[in-house]
Amino acid sequence: MSRRSPSIERSFSGDKARYKEFVNPRLGPMCGLGKIKANEKEPGEWNTYDITLNKGDLTLIVNGEKVNEATKVDVMAGKIGVQSEGGIIEFKTIDIIPLPTKCTK
Repeated sequence: MSRRSPSIERSFSGDKARYKEFVNPRLGPMCGLGKIKANEKEPGEWNTYDITLNKGDLTLIVNGEKVNEATKVDVMAGKIGVQSEGGIIEFKTIDIIPLPTKCTK
């Protein structure tokens, strides 16, 4: 089996160099976007993440600076997962705050 991922049809706006396709050995073909910039604190210090999904527009702010954004995101009911990419992670406080019903862009 080839380790290359098949072409995944998606329409992402923004810098196309951030778009990544890869094959997860357990889950199969996947795609995603690389971050705009890194803004994490040194190991041992707490980071603050503000993740907002507003009508398909997703924004990630880390320690007060926007580090990632995506548009035209599929909005589906379901569970919210949090994870680390390759390291141990701890969570101190997670607040989920619904946006006002009449949110605008």
